[in-house]
Amino acid sequence: MMVRPWAEFVSDFPEDGVEDEDGVPQFRGRAVTEAIVEILKGFGFQVSPPEYDDHGWGFEFRASERRFGGLVTAMDETLLLNCEDLSRSLTDKLFKRPPSPIYVDVMKRLNGALGRDPRFHHLQWYADSNLKPPVSASPVDEHD
Repeated sequence: MMVRPWAEFVSDFPEDGVEDEDGVPQFRGRAVTEAIVEILKGFGFQVSPPEYDDHGWGFEFRASERRFGGLVTAMDETLLLNCEDLSRSLTDKLFKRPPSPIYVDVMKRLNGALGRDPRFHHLQWYADSNLKPPVSASPVDEHD
């Protein structure tokens, strides 16, 4: 089984960036991040408020006993969402153990909610931040 933690999508949220002194938009994606945080809270997860850093709007959340991290980054015309299982140990990664069933459930639920929300479009999932194929409509591939 494989989980693709990177999503690329387009949204209908109004432009929410702040311009720097040269007129270049900065800090874009807060409204999108807040919508994703609300989706996760709707699942009953404990979610931290989003905070901005050099990479975008980050947040953490808990589902059952596991801790997850989310990051929304605004690109030129698209947005990226990364959702990682922060409870996954180095040993799990090293020995390529299967993802936690809780992580699989979180990703399936998040994908379903984003797919039903009319503000999100062209949702595609990737295995890494390079956004190279294979691309999938689902973050979870049961056959890998």
